Amino acid sequence: YRVRGITGFGGAPATIQLQKAPYQDGKTKRDALAEERYITLDMLITSTNNSYADILNARRTLANLFNPKLGDGILRWTQSETGKVYDIVATPEGPEFVDDVNSRFAQRAIITLVAPDPYWYDPAVSHHTVAAFEGGWKFPWKFPLKFGTIGRTLTITNEGDVNTPIMLTITGYSKQARIENVTTGEIIEVNREIPAGSRIEISTKFGNKYVQLVDGDGNVTNAFHWLV
Repeated sequence: YRVRGITGFGGAPATIQLQKAPYQDGKTKRDALAEERYITLDMLITSTNNSYADILNARRTLANLFNPKLGDGILRWTQSETGKVYDIVATPEGPEFVDDVNSRFAQRAIITLVAPDPYWYDPAVSHHTVAAFEGGWKFPWKFPLKFGTIGRTLTITNEGDVNTPIMLTITGYSKQARIENVTTGEIIEVNREIPAGSRIEISTKFGNKYVQLVDGDGNVTNAFHWLV
């Protein structure tokens, strides 16, 4: 199998949303929304043994690997020049075999991948911790004593090109957890006590937003109504 060409790796396709008022000259831009991405692999199947049976078997293998019934897969793009790695989740439409090669020992195949989420993601998840208290006790007992101080802020830099969702894990005991994005002013606040040994998990990803309480035994309870 040889890849002859790839399309669809560029910028995400977008739809510009416009609005027109009565008697308005032109239109007003409201937003720009990224659309699904289509990636096409132009491949060539060849036989090293000059056997048409090899071509037929290779076609079937390719059809099995890119069977749409298998569900989503991950296309990983490794940039040898920069060392960066990007992943995108896509579903194949199934290979199309094109008979435009003048040889029984070569077969052209077109594979189309559909990525409903058009963005490329870094496969390495970025983890950051905000401690309720920093530092601790100092011994032996003598004055002045030094106690732990509250860790209030954390600087996180988004290395991507668009806003990114976050996953919050708040471990109990906590009387009333409150997290504020000081850049945007957005606030997530849990209006309940979180028992010791339990945790609250909050996802802000579009289409997969949830708030759930996980107790010490691993039991999961919906806690969306806990948010203020």
